[in-house]
Amino acid sequence: MATHPRRACARAYLLHLFLALLPCCGFLRHAAAQSQPADEARLLLQIKRAWGDPPVLAAWNASSAAGAHCNWPYVMCDTATGLVASLSLGSTNVAGPFPDAVGNLTGLTYLDVSNNNINDTFPASLYRCGSLQFLNLSQNYFGGELPADIGGRLSANLTTLDINGNEFNGTIPTSLSRLRSLQFLALNNNRFAGTFPAELGDLASLQVLKLSQNRFDADNKLPASFSKLTKLRNLLASESNLVGDFPSFLQEMPELQFLYISNNSLTGSIPAGVWSLKKLQIFYAFANNLSGSLAVDGFAAASLTGISLGDNNLSGTIPEVFGTLKNLTELYLYSNNFSGQIPANISQLPSLWVLRLDNNRLSGTLPPELGKHSPRLTFIEADGNELTGAIPEGLCEGGQLKSFTASGNRLNGSIPAALASCPTLQWVRLENNRLSGEVPQALWTSTRLGTVLLGNNQLTGSLPPTMSSSLTLIRINNNQFVGSVPAAAAALKEFTADNNQFSGQKRRRLEKRDDWKITPFQVLDFGEAAILRGLTEENLVGRGGSGRVYRVTYTNRRTGSAGVVAVKKIRGAGALDEKLEREFESEASILGNVRHINIVRLLCCVSGPESKLLVYEYMDNGSLDKWLHGSIPDATDKSIRYAGYSDEIEVVFRLGVMCTSSSPSSRPTMKDVLQILLKCSEQTEQKSKTGHSTTPEYEAAPFLVPQRGSRRKQLSNGTGIDMDEKSDFDSIV
Repeated sequence: MATHPRRACARAYLLHLFLALLPCCGFLRHAAAQSQPADEARLLLQIKRAWGDPPVLAAWNASSAAGAHCNWPYVMCDTATGLVASLSLGSTNVAGPFPDAVGNLTGLTYLDVSNNNINDTFPASLYRCGSLQFLNLSQNYFGGELPADIGGRLSANLTTLDINGNEFNGTIPTSLSRLRSLQFLALNNNRFAGTFPAELGDLASLQVLKLSQNRFDADNKLPASFSKLTKLRNLLASESNLVGDFPSFLQEMPELQFLYISNNSLTGSIPAGVWSLKKLQIFYAFANNLSGSLAVDGFAAASLTGISLGDNNLSGTIPEVFGTLKNLTELYLYSNNFSGQIPANISQLPSLWVLRLDNNRLSGTLPPELGKHSPRLTFIEADGNELTGAIPEGLCEGGQLKSFTASGNRLNGSIPAALASCPTLQWVRLENNRLSGEVPQALWTSTRLGTVLLGNNQLTGSLPPTMSSSLTLIRINNNQFVGSVPAAAAALKEFTADNNQFSGQKRRRLEKRDDWKITPFQVLDFGEAAILRGLTEENLVGRGGSGRVYRVTYTNRRTGSAGVVAVKKIRGAGALDEKLEREFESEASILGNVRHINIVRLLCCVSGPESKLLVYEYMDNGSLDKWLHGSIPDATDKSIRYAGYSDEIEVVFRLGVMCTSSSPSSRPTMKDVLQILLKCSEQTEQKSKTGHSTTPEYEAAPFLVPQRGSRRKQLSNGTGIDMDEKSDFDSIV
């Protein structure tokens, strides 16, 4: 049946009306899903409660007037809609799971919760934030795998996605390539595995890409598709297990400013075009397997501030063009095979802060003007080369130098006075050179200098009586220093000075400070390594406490004469136990608490990285016995034999006999011996003042007088000394 014309017109009208209203209905549905300003204060309070009402959000208060939430700390609202547009909660120390209520802030465009203690998986609630443009979840404890559909669910308007410094694992989802508005993508410092997704090359708007320090597979590569990232400014791909040749497409990224590809296994040479990138500021490719020379034809990277190519196999000469980079602050070329001379214009760099050229095959001299035109120069390292000539005079002219090391070269001449008096200097290492002349006294009294390594040169001069309190390590062995060893060095932890021409007592102990319980420093003619080689079972002479005692023969490297010591190793490199620490507390204790037929006294404690060694003076059997057991007057020195001190002399000799007894348990402790000798000394002095020539033995040495009930080793005249049954060698040492 035919349709009535009016009905047809009505239907057509309704259809057109429906179609006309359809967009409005969609808007109404969208509006219904949108949060309202009146609701958003409630959502913010839910977020606060989810994090346990932290004090930092105390101002988020339910009693606030309507609309006041837009003035709460860390909150910003859109002025047109009144909706929360921004939450900036970075570094506020909030903790706990990510609040689901954040996803109901539908007007949110900016969210920063970085550097907090949030532990959760990736918050899918953010999928509801359809206007989100900036998302920073970095430096938290988010973990698990990223959702496979993350790129299709997050806001298409997203320009920044920063999730670095978390615990995300699994592979990087390829769906991230659907976020075509992304300009900043940071996935570094997580636990991602697999390889770099080639699909990331589709992010044509990307300016910053951070992928470094993850757990990518050992055959990871920079995909060729990354060549499409022509707007890229920053590429961070260090510690990513990258293999293969240096990616040639990197030289075709004209906007590139920061390139970090260090700590990988990249091979081949660096394309010359890299040095033609006009906007390049940082180029870090250290710790790879790069080789070849640095081809810098067409060099245009005049904006470079940092070059780090150390720990590779690069060769050839250092390009002179590097000396024209007025903004260069860091030049790291260490541990390569560079040869030839250091370009002289390196010394003209006005912004240079760090210069590391160590462990190459560089020859010639250090640039004579080095330091004079670089007011910020702080660190210079040129060890392990073939450098000759003098140390530049102006290294510290800028007043910032902290470290100068050039050991293992053939430098000659003297140490400049200006370097020795540098007020900021903390570290000097010039071992194994051909330096000569007198070391300026200012070097030993510098207020900040902590380490001085000058061994194996031809340096002369003397050390001051008291050294700087900042010095902790001194090695001046195999030189020509004269004079005396310093009496005090408050903070010194290692002092090596053998094979010099010091006068006086060779085993002088440096003065200790109050909080330094152990004084391990004496000038000895043997080293720790030589002692350790002598700790064999064949040389075992006894056991003491927790360790064994060995007889060790050593050779004085300067005089060629042989000597013998007794050595006890103490528990590796750990701290000494309280008993041994107490033994070092006073001079009397250092002399005492040892009983062994061959051990005379404690010389020192040798402290090294692997062990601590107690070193004792050792005397072979019979060395004293022939004197102490011979006749009492013939053994006395003629100058005192008839001076009226025969009683005191006899006490001392009898004491010596007891000290050399064949039975360790019958010997007195050296602490007791010291007290007896002090009494004798006092009595002798009193005699010289009063004219008395005889004194009863017990007045001079009361410890030799028998006491009722005591256990004593009796001598022929009835004198003795207290002995504890347990004070044997094993328990005392």
